[in-house]
Amino acid sequence: MLLEELVLENFGIYKGRHVIKLKPDSIDKPIILFGALNGGGKTTILNALKLALYGKFAECSNRGGLSYPDFLARSVNRNKEKDTPSGVELQFTHRRDGAEEVIRVVRRWKGSSNNTRESVNVLKNGVEDDVIAERWYEYIDEFMPSQISSLFFFDGEKIESLASDDQSSELIRTGLHSLLGLDLVDRLAKDLLLIENRKSTDLVDDESKEQLERLSSELTALNKEKKGIKISLARHKIELDKITNTIDKIRKEYLREGGDLLEQRDALYSEKKAIEERLADSEYTLRELASGDAPLLMIHKLLIETKNQLEKETASKTFKNVKKTISTRDSALIQFI
Repeated sequence: MLLEELVLENFGIYKGRHVIKLKPDSIDKPIILFGALNGGGKTTILNALKLALYGKFAECSNRGGLSYPDFLARSVNRNKEKDTPSGVELQFTHRRDGAEEVIRVVRRWKGSSNNTRESVNVLKNGVEDDVIAERWYEYIDEFMPSQISSLFFFDGEKIESLASDDQSSELIRTGLHSLLGLDLVDRLAKDLLLIENRKSTDLVDDESKEQLERLSSELTALNKEKKGIKISLARHKIELDKITNTIDKIRKEYLREGGDLLEQRDALYSEKKAIEERLADSEYTLRELASGDAPLLMIHKLLIETKNQLEKETASKTFKNVKKTISTRDSALIQFI
């Protein structure tokens, strides 16, 4: 199966007719990438593709618990021109019984949520084929069953969720069960339970039956709301994971640029102030020491040398005085004699 062209007409955020070529121009470049910001319409394209193929059985991300007519009415572009159609088209090729077929399925609808009417047309090799159109769900299930479509049609956000082993294994398990028809047992059990409930309501009085129907309607509404909340929760979890990854990247960049120093500014200022106070105390202590005899300790060796020199000079001077005295005495003695 090779997708060739997708058309969105007044569908979702796409006003007017938009034709998207899905067939690569070259076999050397087989990938077509859609890139846009959040809200740019990437998921809408995927929803349109699923809707074109599977109609009321399509697992569209924004359907929630809506009925199919309500979903179609809600998917109409709000700003579309009056009396213009809304719909989706998909053209693809596949081989059937050894021959290649070009199939184009066209879905259009109009009306409000209460009376939305959908028309489905199918062209085979350019010729309208009413038989395939009437049996479309059987036709598409022969080579691309809706039960396993989630294994083939998903976007980048879905890939992130499938990175979890639990979610990926659950998806594969569900797909294989659906492909092998094992889900029929669950559906039969639900149908039997529904029949049993209906039979039970036939045995109660009108008042109890009315109350039971009211409670059943409330339960159905709550189940739809629960399903919608689960889908919304899963979507928000993906968004939360993306935001968390973005925060981690910003945090790493912040630290790489020295942001941690900014966070430590107050602590560094306190440490700087403490160091300045210790420095001031040390300077005061040094000044106190310098005002006394302490500086002489710096020239202790020189003082000892000076003392020794002074002692030598004193001894030399004393010797000279003694010598002079003796000489004077000797001279006086000689004269006396």
